[in-house]
Amino acid sequence: MTAQNPNAVYACINNSDTYVPEEISSQSICIRENIADALEELKEDVKKDQER
Repeated sequence: MTAQNPNAVYACINNSDTYVPEEISSQSICIRENIADALEELKEDVKKDQER
């Protein structure tokens, strides 16, 4: 589905392995980290941006 929609983004957060098919690599964001840690960092970044 991602490949068929030029506005779509494939997102993957996994602590150990990340895999993205080559045909959607330019539409992909992969984070190799614990999801709780990644979301906490994102939350902190959003808060900082809002304070500006």
